[in-house]
Amino acid sequence: MRGIEGVTSRCRAYAAGVYGGMGIRSSLVACALALVVAGCGDDATPTLDAAVGCTADVQCSDGVHCNGTERCLPGDPLANTFGCVAGSDPCAGIGACLEVERACDDSCATPDGDADGADRIECGGDDCDDTDAERYPGNAEICDTEGHDEDCDLNTVGALDRDRDGFIDARCFNEGGAAGTDCNDLEVTVSPVAPETCNGRDDDCDGDVDEGVTLAGFVDADADGRGDDGAELNACPGAARFALIGADCDDADLSVQPVQNEICDAKDNDCDGIVDEDARPAIWYEDADGDGYGDARGTRVTQCVPPPSGYSLLPTDCAPDDPDRSPVAVEVCNGLDDDCNGVADFAAAPGDFEDDDGDGVPDASCGGGDCDDLDPFVGAGLPEYCNGRDDDCDGMIDEELTESDFYVDRDGDGYGVGAAMPLCTDVPGLAPRAGDCDDLDPGTTLGARERCDGIDNDCDGTIDEDAAESCFGPNATYLCVAGACEVATCTGSYGDCDGRASTGCEEDLTTDGAVPHCGQCGVSCAACTAGVCPAAPTRVTLDTTVLLPTAAMVPGVPAVAPETAPLRSGVSDMDGRLILGLPGPTPVVVGGAANLVPTVFDVGPTGPTNRARMFVQFLRPVGVMPLTGTERLAAEALAGTTQRAGMGMVAVEVGITPVTPTPVTLDLPSDPPLGFERARPLSASGGAAIDGTTQMLLFLNVEPGPVRASGSACRTTSSPGRVYPGALTVIVLDCAP
Repeated sequence: MRGIEGVTSRCRAYAAGVYGGMGIRSSLVACALALVVAGCGDDATPTLDAAVGCTADVQCSDGVHCNGTERCLPGDPLANTFGCVAGSDPCAGIGACLEVERACDDSCATPDGDADGADRIECGGDDCDDTDAERYPGNAEICDTEGHDEDCDLNTVGALDRDRDGFIDARCFNEGGAAGTDCNDLEVTVSPVAPETCNGRDDDCDGDVDEGVTLAGFVDADADGRGDDGAELNACPGAARFALIGADCDDADLSVQPVQNEICDAKDNDCDGIVDEDARPAIWYEDADGDGYGDARGTRVTQCVPPPSGYSLLPTDCAPDDPDRSPVAVEVCNGLDDDCNGVADFAAAPGDFEDDDGDGVPDASCGGGDCDDLDPFVGAGLPEYCNGRDDDCDGMIDEELTESDFYVDRDGDGYGVGAAMPLCTDVPGLAPRAGDCDDLDPGTTLGARERCDGIDNDCDGTIDEDAAESCFGPNATYLCVAGACEVATCTGSYGDCDGRASTGCEEDLTTDGAVPHCGQCGVSCAACTAGVCPAAPTRVTLDTTVLLPTAAMVPGVPAVAPETAPLRSGVSDMDGRLILGLPGPTPVVVGGAANLVPTVFDVGPTGPTNRARMFVQFLRPVGVMPLTGTERLAAEALAGTTQRAGMGMVAVEVGITPVTPTPVTLDLPSDPPLGFERARPLSASGGAAIDGTTQMLLFLNVEPGPVRASGSACRTTSSPGRVYPGALTVIVLDCAP
């Protein structure tokens, strides 16, 4: 018994015809007529309440003659949820059952008993089921969870692939035949050919979870990246409060761990037994919700003494406005990522998380209200449709409904297009929701999760908004640039040394021994110790010509090398000089105090290779100064826009000025390993150009990451090549005069 098929056979045929690109076999008028007729007489199918069940045989009738008379027998072992027991073929042992005539045929006088256009096999045709008008060769196969074979081929199960990974949803099947193989069709990283990764899921659909991939490590109670040697733990990389490396001498204080710089706080921050030796400035991140962890996109300050309150050394808060969600919070069954490891992963059972379908309603198996956590349209509080299903998980089906509007849904994603059809049944190929902006792509639909792919996945008219949330890798925060994920910053002592967004910040730059990355990506060392290599260049001086060309001394100016670990930082002395111990050439952000713009320099063993000479000389007279504080308003007025937290500025200067106006474009590559082939251009507003009167262009709100400037007949003579949050990157061009 497949539900009220007799009532809906013509509706199903219509949907199948449109879905498969075939001629429409039945019109909407015939469909509506079938519904009207079915609503009268003995074959009517009243709405059933799952909590009550049937009380009479008429409530169990599906209106189909050839599958026999259904009976109301609550308690029978063969009864369904409502107490109904399926009937049997009334023509068994007699001949073929003719659905249209509602009779038996022991000859071939009527070879097409179900009037679907195909003769039954016994009469020389190829219809494998002449009692079912929805089953015949050439009919469009539709993914359904009833095991119904539409095309007389048990090996085809439809084409529902919502995550677009090339594998059909495992809930699509034919009874006695094939089935889909994707055990989670809502997650692109899960399929039969996916590698098993350590994440609490069955990634390769073999029925086992995390087999052979867990690693030995330590409990990291303060989530600072280093664990307690006395608390060993086997878990997955990236798991909340888990570290692969131990040696944390105070696992309850995130400002204390072996690779933390000493700061001015009367603590032994680096676990070497000495307090505040060689203390230096650190970057502090705004902690608006007071949970102890900062916002990577919020306000930053650079200083040695801890701010009074509202700042943290770690920018790892995934919910900056919610004090109950942080890296040390405990995951609960609420459909949210409470512990900031990138997923809502309260485990109701091995491999079964709290919200596998992403509808925001936690699984009923862990106390939530979702009675089907693999269907994003089923859950407590969601709309109820007249479709024979308990959509809102209240234990009742189609309560108080007589019909719902259905729409053709070619891609099976739950949203349709075209004219509304008032029905009261679940018809494969139709959906009770409209609004699909691409009905041939199940991954693009109303309410879908926006992915970083250059496509409007959620059909809201905007591309890739908030799509950085779909990017995930260990020890990293992300940006979505030109349809591709890009690492924005690394956390802790980790670096993004392979340039691949999918692996996050994969290298611990403080690993001891012979390593390819010591203290900084690309610095090979035979005897690395806590990020310091004795054989590598270790000291460089930033003198006053860098800090401010027009001044003799600028004391108290901070400098930070953001890509080093431990983080190298310092403050200029009374002579305006600053010495940093750097593992090799690396960008350094200088400024942010003494009315100096925080500016990015490319620093090598002999000092900076780029100098902001013209920027300071040109802008200082008109008051365009730091990105923080009141003087930022002058820069915003100059550019005609507001500078946002977490973004950078780029100033493009010229050494040789062109006579002809030369437009300048910034190229922001979407994927650093591919170079600039996929660069997204950012042009100066209003088509601004460099010429004899305009010697500098200022770009605000530039996303952090690699950058270059280009102009016709111009070449770059100085550039650190990267934008950092809250800092200014200066690029100098020489253009043909």
